[in-house]
Amino acid sequence: MNKLICTLFCIFSFCGFIKGEESETSEPFGKPTDANIFGHVLDAKTEEHLPFINIAVKNSTIGVLSDATGHFVLKNLPEGTFILVAEGIGYKP
Repeated sequence: MNKLICTLFCIFSFCGFIKGEESETSEPFGKPTDANIFGHVLDAKTEEHLPFINIAVKNSTIGVLSDATGHFVLKNLPEGTFILVAEGIGYKP
C-alpha cells in the first residue's frame, strides 16, 4: 500500500495542472473570492477514505490532491457553478 501511495504522489506531483491557489490574472473564470469547497473522497464499495486522489474543477486549471486521510480543500474559487472531477489510479473519474 505504501508503494502505491508513493507512486500516486509522484505521478500527481508531476502533472502540470495540479496547482495550489491561482493568481487573479491567470484565472479563466474571473477574480477569486473567499468561496471554498471542502470534502473527502470515499471508495464507493468499502466507504474507506482514499488518499492522494486528484480533485479538479472540470474545464479549468483549478485542482488539488486529497491528503493522506482523503480530505481536500479548494480555496478562493471564483463565482459560478462548478463540476468537480475526482481521478485516481484504479478508479473511474
